[in-house]
Amino acid sequence: FFFSIGLGSRRSWWWEIRVSSIGEGVESCWCWFQGERYIFIMSGALRSMVKSTRSLAEVASKTVCSNAQSQYKKVMEANAKYVLEDKSKLVDMPKQYIFTHLAELPANWAKATREWQLTKAQLSGWRELSSNEAATGLLFAGEVFAWFCVGEYIGRGFSLTGYDY
Repeated sequence: FFFSIGLGSRRSWWWEIRVSSIGEGVESCWCWFQGERYIFIMSGALRSMVKSTRSLAEVASKTVCSNAQSQYKKVMEANAKYVLEDKSKLVDMPKQYIFTHLAELPANWAKATREWQLTKAQLSGWRELSSNEAATGLLFAGEVFAWFCVGEYIGRGFSLTGYDY
């Protein structure tokens, strides 16, 4: 039987309990430190604790696996209409996605053009803007400038004085 629990990081230290039988009733525990393996022989108390943990882990594993399998079956039954029966259609899906969105491009361009025309018309009569509309536009412009400054600050390596060559 083999049982493993890992804690830590492989770069510096790694405590991995690998329980394996060496001989009759003798089990070992491995510890990795700085890439080197150290083996310890377990005491009787530790051996009994590992055995009880092992039995709990086996029960938990069976419960989780059975629940995961039933949840998987439920999800697949509920979404069976999305599963492709003909696997040859799977090859065409990326192209269908791209060209479907490319087909929407003219309609989106027309909407953007219409919105730009409305914005231009509103800005051409800037003297007739209400104070509320002017304040909203000013706050929007300030926010755009602030995010530009944040991007410049990040791009310069979090330095206010300039680029660090």
